Amino acid sequence: MLFADKLGMPKKIKDLAESLDLEVTNHHDPEFDAKLCALIFGELTDKYPSYQELIRKIDDQPKTNNNYFNQPSEDVLEENEEHLSNYQITQNELENIDLIGKGIVITGNFSIERE
Repeated sequence: MLFADKLGMPKKIKDLAESLDLEVTNHHDPEFDAKLCALIFGELTDKYPSYQELIRKIDDQPKTNNNYFNQPSEDVLEENEEHLSNYQITQNELENIDLIGKGIVITGNFSIERE
């Protein structure tokens, strides 16, 4: 979504997808959102056929002052409780994931508190 933000496009995945005429059928489902992000990236690369041109365009835009670290509301947590329980992993599982040689799409923002 940072790409979209820097390109002056909608910042929310649902709004951005709809602005690109992509169908949104299961918003907030992690698997669907990941696939939707891949489709959005594909649409952006269609608009900017040269990946370098896309990156240059993004780097030329001033950063906005958005707060990407909003906490979800209770309603959002309740609405997504099943997805959270199905996809949540422990810190140990996270530290032991082998991603070498695998293609992945990550949605959202991540932070680790450091001492």
